[in-house]
Parts: sequence; structure tokens; C-alpha cells
Amino acid sequence: LARSYPNNQVTVQDAEGDAVKLTVVPVDITLQDTGADGASFFAADTTIDDQTYSVGIAITDLVLPEASDGTGELTYGVSALPTGLSFDAATRTLSGTPTAATSGAVTIVYMATDEDGTTDTLTFTITIAEAEAVVPEEPEEPEEPESPSLAFATDAAINDQEYTAEWPIADLVLPEASGGTGELTYSVSALPAGLSFDAATRTISGTPAAATDGAITIVYTATDEEESTASLTFTITVNEKLDFGNLFDLFGAGKVVPTASHVLAELFSDRWRGAAGVHHRCQPLYF
Repeated sequence: LARSYPNNQVTVQDAEGDAVKLTVVPVDITLQDTGADGASFFAADTTIDDQTYSVGIAITDLVLPEASDGTGELTYGVSALPTGLSFDAATRTLSGTPTAATSGAVTIVYMATDEDGTTDTLTFTITIAEAEAVVPEEPEEPEEPESPSLAFATDAAINDQEYTAEWPIADLVLPEASGGTGELTYSVSALPAGLSFDAATRTISGTPAAATDGAITIVYTATDEEESTASLTFTITVNEKLDFGNLFDLFGAGKVVPTASHVLAELFSDRWRGAAGVHHRCQPLYF
């Protein structure tokens, strides 16, 4: 649009109808079509999500959108960022580790500028929150391996025992258990009078004081530190003692005992049976 005026003067009338001459100074004006809303280098649907970070935790690199159009090469910039963050214009990337919390959301203006100085912008917010206090977890106690169950060997057994009153018994060592927790202790139920049990050596010993009324059941028990138990059972029978004061009566007064074998044969004959018809068990005889 151009128009020339003679001598660069224009005559106009003022409000009272008087003529007034004005001098026109020519000025060059360049107009650029930027659309109805000004420059638009970013696509219409381009947005940047609002960001939330924590103090002391490095952020994931945030690459901002690329613009297009404009005159010549585009350059990029952002408004002031929270402390600890930086912007690389060459890669359009935000990175870093926030060092302080923000007072709410901070609005960030992201700008693309062409060589004519025309600028298009996008906005988003950055919020920096205080770092959550980290409560150290209590270290887990290592699980102790489970101890094998307390038990006696599958083939462990204690033979039933038969003794004679007032005759010392041969020491009877009872089986050892295995498994369980900690140290094992051993015990037996009530023994016939005169017999005792040594828990340290697992041994029954002594001299029965009197005959028993038949077989007595003995419970032998192993116990661990958690009170778990394992048991075996057997019986003890104590027979009446033998009265050797009547030995010579078996052969008649004044007779000589010929041999030990004859004595033993006579002891186990019908003449040396108890009232119930049961042989008494005797200890070895020495002559």
C-alpha cells in the first residue's frame, strides 16, 4: 500500500474550518502474516505435561517438543527453572537433581524463536516436593534352620530285662537319641527298688532289693531344650532270690556234691520250682 503527496504535505481542516498543512514523513513498514493468533511454530495439539519431582532425586530427562516453520533456524529457551535443574537448548532437554522444594507449582514458559525474532511458546508447571523421610528397614533376622525331629533310631529297642533279687545286675546302657533342639536329657520312669539311672551315661545299674509283682513297664524318655520328647518302653522283672542254705538238702544229708553240672541240673528240676510252677532265674554259680 503506497500513496504519494506533493512536497510530502497534506492540507486538512480543523474544527473551525481553517486549513492546516501537515508534512508527511515516509516510513517503511514490513508486515508478516502470523495468523489470527500470532506466530505458531508448534503443532496445535502440542502440550507439555505438568511435572512433579522430589528434592534430592535426579529427574528423568524431559525432552521438550520440537517446533517447525518460522524463518531460518529456530532456537529454544525456558524461563527460570527450580534450583538444580537445567535446560540444554541444543537437545531441548530438562535434566538435573532438584535441591530445594518449591512453594507450589512453578509455571515454566518454553519458547521457540526464529531468526526474525518471532516467538511461539508452550507453558507447563514444575512442582518440587520435599523428599520423603526414608525409614530404614530393620534387617531381617536370618532364619535358623529347623532342627531334625527328636527321635530314636527306627531300629532302636530295649530288650525286656529279668533280674534276681539281691543279685547285682550288669550295667544296662540305654540307646542315645538324635535330632531335637539343643542338648538332650534322659530320664526313666520309676525303677524297682535298688536300681538307679545315671542320666549322663544313660545307664541303669544297682542291685534289686526285692522281687516285683510281675513285669514292670519302664518308660525311657529323651527331652530336648524345647521340651520335645521321644520315648522307648521295656519291662523289668525281679524274681525272688535263691536260698542256697537248702542246697545240700537236695542231695541228702552228708552227701557230696559231685560236680557243678549236677547241681545246676538239680536246680532246674521239678524239685526247685516256685509255688506258681515257674523256674527261678539264678545267677552263675561258682564252685
